[in-house]
Amino acid sequence: MTAEFEHSPILTVPVPVARMWNQDLPGGCRCLCQIYHRGVGVGGCTRAAEPGLLIRLEVTERDATAPDLAADLDRPMPVCGCCYRLLAVPNTPVAVLREGLDATIARHGTRFEAAAVALLADTGLLDHLGIRRHITDDTYTDNAGNSEHIVRLAWWALIGSTEHLGLDLSQERVLELALSLTRGEPVDLGDALLDLDPRHCRPVADALAIALGLDTTTRDATPTTPGEPTS
Repeated sequence: MTAEFEHSPILTVPVPVARMWNQDLPGGCRCLCQIYHRGVGVGGCTRAAEPGLLIRLEVTERDATAPDLAADLDRPMPVCGCCYRLLAVPNTPVAVLREGLDATIARHGTRFEAAAVALLADTGLLDHLGIRRHITDDTYTDNAGNSEHIVRLAWWALIGSTEHLGLDLSQERVLELALSLTRGEPVDLGDALLDLDPRHCRPVADALAIALGLDTTTRDATPTTPGEPTS
């Protein structure tokens, strides 16, 4: 086990229903987090499990008619390092995350960051575990003893990660647009718009309006450059 996971606690993982847990079968840790924990994908994980990284399932809707499916759920089971990282992400409501991100951006960020956060939130991607794991929530205290609540998303960590997040094509384009707004990653806007699902069109239009400074209802006080006076 790597130093990163040394002394890692057993994670309690809520699942909506009891399903046959086939983790003891050959082929990997079999974690179903991609299905049950706000990820995208099918089937279980096929990476090798690490004996020291353990989870315990907590079924929120036990089926009394099928008790055999809930057998051994209290037994700690090993998962791989990747699944452990995802399952350890705090289950903070998206609205709370967005409020914290928006507040930090209003003080220190740009309207392009505000647009990118709005885009991820309005398309549901801010609730994706592979994205949430890069959000930090901390309190910063300066030399004068003044404390400030800071919530940030490490956009740079998402560059080149779309292939590992299990996104569909439209979701990939949404993330690419967000990274273009925040990190200057080049994107062909025409191709991106053509690949969007109808459910993502309005959030993209709203995000572009925010980036252009056309949103005058919620984020017009966010300057283009940190420290730049607002109109």
